[in-house]
Amino acid sequence: LRSKGVACARRQGRGELVAKLAPLLDEVERGRLLLSLAISDEDYQMAQALAEQKSERAVVKGKLEEAIKGERYGEAAALQERLEILTASRADITADEGSYDRFLDADDWYTETIVRQRKAMQRRLEEDG
Repeated sequence: LRSKGVACARRQGRGELVAKLAPLLDEVERGRLLLSLAISDEDYQMAQALAEQKSERAVVKGKLEEAIKGERYGEAAALQERLEILTASRADITADEGSYDRFLDADDWYTETIVRQRKAMQRRLEEDG
């Protein structure tokens, strides 16, 4: 990390590390990290703003995790499929929703078709294998 210009945590703290790594994270995980940091810094206005600007992927992923914790596995399966479609349709999952031209993303109907065809093919291969 030092060769890439990241200073030792003892010297410059977490701010520089977060600033360099956050843009490389999945936008959902980056949002969670920034929300956690805002709360730990007691910056509740920022925390509120981050909580309100969640992407559809972030909302679906949160609902998926809640469904799994609540042992609602049928709901979790549907949410997992929706998350796969949203993820596959994004041109860049590290970019915040709306930060680039949305026409670079694939259409949901197209991605949904591809995801379902891939799952059907995997099931056939498992049955034949």
